[in-house]
Amino acid sequence: MAKIRIRMRAKHATTPLPRRSEEKPPHDTEESKQKTAAGREISPKETRAEDGGFRKWPLSWKSREESDGKTVGWGSPYSGNRRRGRPDGRLWAIVKAVGGAVLLGSLMGALIMSLFFSGDADVSNWSIDSHLQKVPGKEEESETGTTKKKESSDQKEGSLPKLEAVLVQAGTFKKEPNALKKVREYRSQGMAAVTTEQAPYRIYRGVGMNKKEAEALSSSLQEKGADLHLKPIRVADKPVSLADWTNDDKERKALSDMIEEGHEVFRLMGEKSTTGLRQGKDSVSFESVWQDVFSKYSEVAQKAPKMEKSLPKEATPHLVQMVRALDQVVQNSRTYQKDPETVTLWQIQEGLVRYALAYENFLEAFR
Repeated sequence: MAKIRIRMRAKHATTPLPRRSEEKPPHDTEESKQKTAAGREISPKETRAEDGGFRKWPLSWKSREESDGKTVGWGSPYSGNRRRGRPDGRLWAIVKAVGGAVLLGSLMGALIMSLFFSGDADVSNWSIDSHLQKVPGKEEESETGTTKKKESSDQKEGSLPKLEAVLVQAGTFKKEPNALKKVREYRSQGMAAVTTEQAPYRIYRGVGMNKKEAEALSSSLQEKGADLHLKPIRVADKPVSLADWTNDDKERKALSDMIEEGHEVFRLMGEKSTTGLRQGKDSVSFESVWQDVFSKYSEVAQKAPKMEKSLPKEATPHLVQMVRALDQVVQNSRTYQKDPETVTLWQIQEGLVRYALAYENFLEAFR
């Protein structure tokens, strides 16, 4: 067995290779050495380092890497030569771009706001060119100027004149018979009373040209136990154009002038009658205004029949009532001059109330 083992071991044994002797770097020979200008000998390695050829840059890079120690690469996270505390170049560029955009947007927004919302009082803030100064003499019209222009335009077209007064109201009824019964009761006492034509039926007992005159009438009526309150009226407060009625300028002007003459009779006799009722029957005289009142009434009475044919059908009945009311005022004014009585003054007041109510309905026919 021992022999077999020896044979097998000999069979598998390998012959070791002869070891090479370590080669030592050859010593610099006389041929490989060179001398400098100063006489010092230099090696070929130093000659290659000083050579200005393509080997200079790699050797410089290698020497810098060796001096850095354990470095992986330029700019790598593990490089010992990497500068810390400074943001990445791409991130810094993004931050600068965003900051610049925000700053530019803020400046543009401030500029636009200053253009459209200027604090200068001479600059209009209501138009897109509000930042531009207005040329002197061409500024936009004020509200007053616009209103005057509109009124002048209405006058050119022809419009119905306005009528202002303050009515003294005595009550309101749902049924017409009850209202008429109350009217007869007031008249039997020698005072004025007029009811409206449509429900609710209101009873009016006088009219003043202003609040002061109406309060004076109300005071004289309340002494007899009447429950009264004042109702201001402004008929045609906003101009009512006659352009839709006719295209004839002369005809429009004729109607407007006729209505204005009737209004003048209304104002003159309204002031005189309220003065007489407030101060007593012998305290007022119509002599100073009578000629003017009668002249204007005569003009209305002559023109109205000619106007009836061309007026809208809805307006004609109310024009007739207006003329009749003026007739009542003028006839009782003439009577009062001959025989001044308080009852006559109330009859004048009743005619004035009828005129105001009729004109209110007349105007509605042109709307």
